[in-house]
Amino acid sequence: MCGLFYSSIIKLNPLLIKEILKNRGSDDYNFQYLNNGYIAHSRLIFSGDKLDGIQPVDIKNKNSILLFNGEIYSFNNKLTNEYHKSDTAVLSDLLSLNNFNEVIKQLDGMYSIVFIHKDGKTIQVARDYYGQKPLYYGFFKDEIVISSSSYLCAKYLSDSVNFSSDGIKQYLAFGFIAKESIYENVFEVPPGTIMTFKNGVLFQEKIEYKNYTLNTLDMSIEKCINSSNSTALALSSGVDSMAIASYYYKLKKKPDLAITIASNDKEFDESEKVKELNKQLKFPIIILKPTIEEIHDAELRLMKILDEPISDSGLVPNLLVAESAKNNGIKILITGDGGDELFGGYNRHALFSWIINNKYKALILDKIISNLPKKIIMNILGYTRYGSGALDIRLNIMESAIKSSSLLEFYIIALSGLSINNNVVKSLLNILNKDNKNSNFKNLLELDQKIYLKGNNLYRSDRISLASGVESRAPFLNNILQSYLNINKYNGKKDLINYINFNGVNYSRNKKMGFSINKNNIASSDDISEVINFIKNNSTLNLDDFKDSPYFNNRIYYLSKWLKQRQILN
Repeated sequence: MCGLFYSSIIKLNPLLIKEILKNRGSDDYNFQYLNNGYIAHSRLIFSGDKLDGIQPVDIKNKNSILLFNGEIYSFNNKLTNEYHKSDTAVLSDLLSLNNFNEVIKQLDGMYSIVFIHKDGKTIQVARDYYGQKPLYYGFFKDEIVISSSSYLCAKYLSDSVNFSSDGIKQYLAFGFIAKESIYENVFEVPPGTIMTFKNGVLFQEKIEYKNYTLNTLDMSIEKCINSSNSTALALSSGVDSMAIASYYYKLKKKPDLAITIASNDKEFDESEKVKELNKQLKFPIIILKPTIEEIHDAELRLMKILDEPISDSGLVPNLLVAESAKNNGIKILITGDGGDELFGGYNRHALFSWIINNKYKALILDKIISNLPKKIIMNILGYTRYGSGALDIRLNIMESAIKSSSLLEFYIIALSGLSINNNVVKSLLNILNKDNKNSNFKNLLELDQKIYLKGNNLYRSDRISLASGVESRAPFLNNILQSYLNINKYNGKKDLINYINFNGVNYSRNKKMGFSINKNNIASSDDISEVINFIKNNSTLNLDDFKDSPYFNNRIYYLSKWLKQRQILN
């Protein structure tokens, strides 16, 4: 995997570019000047000679330069039948023979691609369907900067780095950036999109992906685990990673390693259940049980890796699993990312299914919340199947979500924990308005894929795995499975459970633990004071508007740590 950078004028110190991009690949780095600007590319090398896949690639017959980050799972044989040692070589040949848009529409994989015409007048970029690989851009007067790093784009635009009020608002509400970036005038290339910058004008086109006729989960998993490199499976007792494990089992194969996380808190500990399941799987397994000191140390390393703040509970487990994989000689880390967003595995999905399409159920539920014991209410909704955690928090969110007037409002409340009357909710409706959909379950899943999956899970997984020196692959996130779900009747997680059992693994659904560590992050008075000063200096927001969220303390805690590590706070 790679990091990339292009600017049409020379404005940043090349040493800074190299320093930032090394978190996206430290095995190889190349830098070159182009017209009045420059190009840089960093890379992790997983196989082959160092010269295989070297970038930037000069496509001479098109008078163009290629920058590529990612992995292509399949190429259309109509375009090329030649054997190549790297995806970069295949892609460069395809682009030398075919139209850029035509090539992009044939790709299945995770990627961000930049195609620069040497005259500097035209630049074409593309990003995969789910946004697994990052790509940002910004404008300085009439000049452009494009990079895998939003921070590099921000530094290019202003030495002091300017923050976006909308970006800060999204972080405080959601714990991640849902749209664009936290930096002023730094924008993301939307997932599943081709963008063309031509003579200072921006053109945008959604990628029309082909439909597959053979649509099975087997095919989707096979494309990701089929590798000459060593692989590890991030294994929890949840449905998603067990679906992948069951495919290995059916084939009588094993990953080189399975890695899981143990916790002293039984509510969050999956290790015993994983041990029980592994009696049948018989995978070689490592169970990590980090101490509080190790967790704190991991948090500090994380803040140096992340271009933008994020406060997800899976941050530390994700880092420790990736580092363990690297330390054990693993090249490829297989994850269950995307399973919840494609098959409906979150509490908000259970709540939505119960109330949103039936106003009478919603009215009944609103009445019984104050009269029935909490655990009975959660059982009625099916929350015991979907999660663990504080019942008070979930019930408070549920009370506000029930009163929502649109799918997007429901989603914002469920994700942020803010009350329905909070002015921040109304503001977020405007920020995310383009993503508003009719109130049905499929559209709720699409919102999760565009917002939570991209902004939280994939952001976290991509940055952490590359900085740790491993490649993260998510079998659920490719065109084959997307095509399958578009064509076939939706049955949610039942489909995956049936798949697991069909593959011969004895499995019944457990409470969702989230592959996380229970650590109560309390923001100190100093943390809050520092963040208040930061917000005053960079926005017109009032921190008090976010305090009714049960996640407020955790978000301030991580924001303060991130700002300090980025040397924005002293």
